[in-house]
Amino acid sequence: MADYLPYKDISCKRGIGKLQRGYYRRTRNGVTYPQHRLAYIDEYGQIDNTFVTHHTCEDKWCVTPQHLIALIRSEHQFLHASIKAREFYVKLTTCKRGHPLDGRNKKQRFCLTCKHMAQRSYLERKEQKYAAV
Repeated sequence: MADYLPYKDISCKRGIGKLQRGYYRRTRNGVTYPQHRLAYIDEYGQIDNTFVTHHTCEDKWCVTPQHLIALIRSEHQFLHASIKAREFYVKLTTCKRGHPLDGRNKKQRFCLTCKHMAQRSYLERKEQKYAAV
């Protein structure tokens, strides 16, 4: 059985197996690894645990070794906290549900109004559950 399926871009291969924390995982020698890390190791050789594999195609399901590079964690974090990402969030004026994002909301990657609504809904469901008992 193949370890991947064609996916999105013709050059990307999608991993198969168990999804955990948004990544496909495979077990090798009794240890579970992200499948893209195993693809990198199979192609280029073992890498130290201080390195992470970064998807240059920006598709975290891709397991194509040519789309992966090994970076130290600080380099990887820098790539993901790039200026482009910050500019994107600064330009947002509403969340996906249409709530206006004020200065306080723009500091996070989530809408505080939506978060508070979800918390209230959870507490109401919890109260109803215990009231029925």
